[in-house]
Amino acid sequence: MRFLWRRKHPGEFDHELVWSLLTLGAFGVARFLPAEGIGMSICWFHGLTGIPCPSCGSTRSLIALAHGQWGEAAAWNPLASLFFVGMGFYVVYSAFTLLLRRPRLRLQFTSARERLALAAILVLAVTIDWIYLIRAGKI
Repeated sequence: MRFLWRRKHPGEFDHELVWSLLTLGAFGVARFLPAEGIGMSICWFHGLTGIPCPSCGSTRSLIALAHGQWGEAAAWNPLASLFFVGMGFYVVYSAFTLLLRRPRLRLQFTSARERLALAAILVLAVTIDWIYLIRAGKI
């Protein structure tokens, strides 16, 4: 697995533009929602089983981050809040790349084993986060 910088090819999907606009839109909407977040759970999985789903608390985490409540965001869903902070850095990278017309950073896998290892790490992270959500009982 390696990172490489390259120019965007003609007709290639513009990840930096699309994901940055979606991220800015989500943060913008979250900023105008009340800081207390959404009081009632709208998760169908939680409603049916009584246990939080792996993404439960993500919306409230985003709202808390948009209001500068870092600890509260991490308490709602640590993995989601880490993801949202990472997306904030991605927006900064994208702005630099788009405005200065710089090469794009891309992840290139050199084997299927590397791709599988990354997928396993992500599944493990989601599982650990889900265990936290179930045990914390905040949702």
